Amino acid sequence: LRRAIYAKLKRPASSEVREITQTFKAFDLNNDGLVSFDEFKQAMKKYGLECTDSLQMGGVSVDELHALFDRYDAESSGSLSHAEFAAGL
Repeated sequence: LRRAIYAKLKRPASSEVREITQTFKAFDLNNDGLVSFDEFKQAMKKYGLECTDSLQMGGVSVDELHALFDRYDAESSGSLSHAEFAAGL
């Protein structure tokens, strides 16, 4: 019983699942079901996180953005699946 309750509490609400799916689709610019680093970078820029070669106010370096992307890319495939994207959020 305790495991069943824990599993239910751990499961995201359907509204959260919808929001994650919508966000993933916004990042998946070519609609291939994966998010490449370039798509990730473009989407982050769209949401206000500018990626530059130098550190500027409000921006991050390409290396920092790549490090974030690599943390999400659990399979080290160079792209993010929906499951990897959701797990990273």
